[in-house]
Amino acid sequence: MADEPLIRDRELASPAFVRDLRLFLTQTAEVMAAISETGSGPDGFAGRLQSQELSSQFGLSVNRARACLRVAEYLYSRCSELGFEADEAVTQIATVAAGLDEPIDLDEYRRNAVASILSFKREFEVARAIATAISDAPHFINVNGTWAVKVVRISDGEIIKVPVIGLSIAWHDGLGNNHEAFLQMSEGNWADFKEKIETLSSNRRELDTLL
Repeated sequence: MADEPLIRDRELASPAFVRDLRLFLTQTAEVMAAISETGSGPDGFAGRLQSQELSSQFGLSVNRARACLRVAEYLYSRCSELGFEADEAVTQIATVAAGLDEPIDLDEYRRNAVASILSFKREFEVARAIATAISDAPHFINVNGTWAVKVVRISDGEIIKVPVIGLSIAWHDGLGNNHEAFLQMSEGNWADFKEKIETLSSNRRELDTLL
């Protein structure tokens, strides 16, 4: 693993990768700093929101912003995977850049900017650790609910107005598939549900002594 290069030959044989790498390495110091700051957050580099923010901040097209962030994420992940120090990785990147068909000379500010992007980003790493911990089983994505009143006529003709909450619960399985379930609860069901959640929350607090 230690002898493996940061950027593999198969990436350099891809015109699309080389194009995106060139785009990334020729950005201004301000764009590079923004990319580094983006990657420092729990959501990391790549994503629709990150691309849109970088695009609107610096006037890049969304596609170009997305390409830069995608390359940054790739380089950061490879650097982390191989255990490279940022300076060591930057040296390799500078060598690759100088060897392109249209060479790129990474000056000092760009070297420093790339080193900042590749430096350890704790919030991102913690978020990835949490994702790894739950990735081998179905795990929660989102829940939404809406209260409504349903009208039911009972046997003596009286109209009963029943508050009902409709819930949708979305989850992700370990194979990369999303799922969603829909269910309804009466007020009694909802009270029982909240009680179980409160019990689980209390149980979570008992873990604090182990953390």
